[in-house]
Amino acid sequence: MTEYDGDKTAFVDRLRNSLKRSIEDGDLTYEDLVDFLRDEFESNGPERATTCIRHTLEGFTISPCAGYKDSQAVRERWISSELYQALQYELADLPYEITQEATFGRSSIDLLITHAHDDRNYLIEVKLAGNYNSRERLLSQLRKYRKKVPYLRRSFVFMVAERERDLPENKASVKHAIQEAEDEPQTEVIVKPPTGLEYSAG
Repeated sequence: MTEYDGDKTAFVDRLRNSLKRSIEDGDLTYEDLVDFLRDEFESNGPERATTCIRHTLEGFTISPCAGYKDSQAVRERWISSELYQALQYELADLPYEITQEATFGRSSIDLLITHAHDDRNYLIEVKLAGNYNSRERLLSQLRKYRKKVPYLRRSFVFMVAERERDLPENKASVKHAIQEAEDEPQTEVIVKPPTGLEYSAG
């Protein structure tokens, strides 16, 4: 359903184990899984929200302005704002509404995409790979969102590596955070390498 350049056998094993745990824990039923797969394989056009969001994240170019602030939290919000604009453009002709910093109780989701007529929600969480505190909160955030957001169809994590040393192949803690996120039900992690991000290398 999405390209994966790593160890595919290990990825399939993680996916299988994640689905098994989700079903055993009651977070997912076989019926949910069948419906999800049917939706994936029968509706594979670029007009689908999941495909559109994925392609937008994969092709997204972060402006240099995102590197002008010292605070990592500010940079994450800046990137989130730029993603908001990009998705507004990409989904303009489709019945979706986008909310930035959508609040559910005390939880604030970076971007929430909601179908205007059907019960379908998608969320995007922006993380800087080098931001240890933000990265370490990711797993608990994803689990909290899954409980609080009704009709959540897919969670996307946009992991931005500002420096080569923060790429998952170079930093074990980043790789671990990504693996934990990918083990969560219906969650995709898209890693943005530091191409063109040299301005924030300090």
